[in-house]
Amino acid sequence: MIGKIVSESVMTPKSAHIGQTKSHRPTAKPVNQVSQNATVRSSGYHNTMVDSNTLSVAPNIIKLKNNNETFSLPSKNAVIYSPFGHQDMICQALRINTPRVLKNKAALPLLSSKLLRPMLQESVREFKKSELQGKLKNGAVYDQKLTPLIAEHGLATVHDAILQGGIALNKNAVTVLGEYKALNQLQLELKSSQKIDTIYVIGHGEAGQPYLYETSKIGCRQKHIADVMKEIYASLGNKIASNVKIKLTACESADAERLDSFNQLTQKKRIDKNHTHSLAAHAKIEAQKVVPEARIYGYHGIGISRGSDYLSKAQCLDSDFDSKTGQVTHWVNAKSVRETF
Repeated sequence: MIGKIVSESVMTPKSAHIGQTKSHRPTAKPVNQVSQNATVRSSGYHNTMVDSNTLSVAPNIIKLKNNNETFSLPSKNAVIYSPFGHQDMICQALRINTPRVLKNKAALPLLSSKLLRPMLQESVREFKKSELQGKLKNGAVYDQKLTPLIAEHGLATVHDAILQGGIALNKNAVTVLGEYKALNQLQLELKSSQKIDTIYVIGHGEAGQPYLYETSKIGCRQKHIADVMKEIYASLGNKIASNVKIKLTACESADAERLDSFNQLTQKKRIDKNHTHSLAAHAKIEAQKVVPEARIYGYHGIGISRGSDYLSKAQCLDSDFDSKTGQVTHWVNAKSVRETF
């Protein structure tokens, strides 16, 4: 499950908290998360409006110093693969591309099967139309105001300054800027002739279930991971490197059962008492049939997005997500809870 784009003022789950075996968690996530010390930020759910026409930079927060941050970094030949054509997949692609473009890396292309491509193209058109007039309407303004500051002081410094009030912009301004750039850069075709060495497979998931889901709604379309692996190979075939990394970004993709703690990670490759595999474990079995040397990655916990407190992909525990208020009491960097299968 990954945060879905809804109203810029309030984000609420499309369904109640779900715990049954044959269901999956709500997709909606808070616009603003909380800090890692579990202190709730009180500025959440505000509109993305520029507070003034001139940036107010507090010298005690932004140090006037040069840094050696390198822009236009070359990236490996990675792609995002969508098993579905729903608009929710565009939001999930943003979760991957937003931190990339904020570091001045190119947005990864969003690919699908030929059958789904027309639907995905239409979803992108509709998504852009609604978002660029809604939540991301100030993206161009933030681009003009923040991009020079980021180039001079560094992304983390500018982001921290906004959170601390040293720059008079809404606390999600950096996220809006990143999503604005990522959405405008999004391509639906692969232009590179190099072998694909990394594939981010998007979709919703649930611990112990071998399926990817199109949305958070109960009864939505689903695909068995075996079919997804076959579809990827049929769609990309000889473009895939033999040792490709396949990263499953769905919620609880590394979990055979729901985690009570991020310290409870001994289950990453095991089968639990009910002989249940994680989604990533199932994917590994299926990938070996078509790409034997592929490395499969899954993530523990629930994927969250669109928060103001972080600049990269983040995860939280199911117990730390309040489906009624849309608040998260603790989050961690997704990379820290990624497992290889």
